[in-house]
Amino acid sequence: MPIILLVTHVIEAPEEYKQHHPVLVAELRNVSHWPKHVLVHYRFDTRNDVDLDRGLYLLFPAALLAVLVLCLSALRGVQPKLAQFLADVTAEGSTAAAAMWKGPQGKGE
Repeated sequence: MPIILLVTHVIEAPEEYKQHHPVLVAELRNVSHWPKHVLVHYRFDTRNDVDLDRGLYLLFPAALLAVLVLCLSALRGVQPKLAQFLADVTAEGSTAAAAMWKGPQGKGE
């Protein structure tokens, strides 16, 4: 992943650092000493190119739409069979279903 932006700041080293590295501090103040050593503190701020929330907000409605299309397609495939089943149940069931719900009294016994 390439570095897109780099920001630097030059600040005085804290006293704690100076106490831990007295040789480096002495070399820095000595004008004739070369090369100079520099204490560097790196801090990386990583930002992803892909926004996870936006991806999920796009993925869930797309999946819901796909499921809806799949259900409607399946329902369209069984629609003639379902219509035939309902027609059979209602045609023969008007008297038979009523008799079955009424129990033995509805059959004339």
